[in-house]
This record gives sequence, C-alpha cells and structure tokens, in this order.
Amino acid sequence: MHMKSLRKVFHGSPHSKTSFGPNAKKQWLFHGSLLRRWILFGVLMLTIVAEGTILPAAEAQQKKLRIVVLGGHPDDPELGAGGLIAMLSQSGHEVIVAYATSFRGDRQLPRGGNGEPEAAVRQREATAACKVLGATPKFFPYAHEKLEATPETIEAIANWLNAIKPDIVVTHWPLDTHPNHHVISSLVWRSYHRQGGWNLYFFEVLTDQQSLGFKPHSYLDIARVHSVKKRACYC
Repeated sequence: MHMKSLRKVFHGSPHSKTSFGPNAKKQWLFHGSLLRRWILFGVLMLTIVAEGTILPAAEAQQKKLRIVVLGGHPDDPELGAGGLIAMLSQSGHEVIVAYATSFRGDRQLPRGGNGEPEAAVRQREATAACKVLGATPKFFPYAHEKLEATPETIEAIANWLNAIKPDIVVTHWPLDTHPNHHVISSLVWRSYHRQGGWNLYFFEVLTDQQSLGFKPHSYLDIARVHSVKKRACYC
C-alpha cells in the first residue's frame, strides 16, 4: 500500500486553527467542526477516497475546488504531493502547481557548453509532469540563490494567491534544511497570515534529511495513482 501524509491544516482565517484527529489509512478523521463551510478539504477527501476508489459522480462533492500546490523547485510538488494532485485532478478539481524557482543564475544544462538555460530545461520537465498529473504549472521568476522572504517577494506571492483565490494551498513543511523549501513555506505562511480565506496544508520531502520534525496528522492512500505519480517524477 502506498500512503502519503500531510501535516496540520489551518482554515479560513489565520486566527482560526484546526488540526486533524487520529490517523486512519483510508479516511480522514476530523475534530468536531466537519460541517463548517470552510472545511472543504475534509469533505473533498471523503468524496474521492473510499476504499481506494473514486465515488460515482452523483455522490461526489458538487463544489469543484481550486487547489494550489506551491513547491520550491520542479520535482518538489511531484515528490511531496504528486499522488494527491493526481487524485484531485481526476476528481474534477482544478490544481495549479507553482514552482518558486527553477534555475540558478545563468547555469546551462547540460553543463560544459552547448547547453540550454537551466530554466528552460526544468520548466519543460515540470510542465510535462503537470500534464501527467492533470495540473496547470506556474513558474515564478526567482533564481535559487535569490529566493528570499523579502517584503517584495512576500508581496508578489501574496498578490498572486489573492488573484488566484484558491480554496486550499499545500506547501512545504517549514522546518527544512533546504533554504528554498524553508523560504517558500515562510512566504506562503506570511501570505496566509496577511489575507487568509483559504485552507493551508504542509507536505514533506526527504523526511529527516530535508523536512525535519514532520509528524503527519493525516494519511491518504495513493495506491490507485502511484504509477501516475511515478511517471510524473520521471519526466
């Protein structure tokens, strides 16, 4: 069985917090406020996860959601949340996969001359991965070494999220040894704290090597889409 985990949810307002209850393999268990309008993700997961299959359309949640998965680099969303992205898109929800940075300075690939700009290569690979997962890619123009949580960058990320108006944002767990992962998590959190209005979830990558102290509250069985995730990761 292939399982994927997520850590803690903040919903609706940055001043209102809800965490998931005890873990379960094929369902999401919630604390008391499941019927609240803003707990969209819980209702969503109950519609798409039922003994590893998608429920008939007539039984599915009528509201289609817009989900943003915001990662540091091409491959982070695919590795950390590729199964979730595939399941959401297959259930008819709109998924936008955003990448904070896809290049280092003027680096070219392959290195050593006669290569392409790294941004062109990485963005082509990520676009192909998004096609496999059924998502729409978005690339921010920051170089690896220039990605910082400056007021200008916070403003840019917050304004984009405000324009997109997602129902849910999924991003890196903030305690991470990779500076780009840590920064994008901080940028998303700062955007959330300024505006709210959407649910916030965290995913892990390379746990205990990059993501640190990640103790998930919820698990999703992605066995049905495992091969889709694997294809996306190898684009």
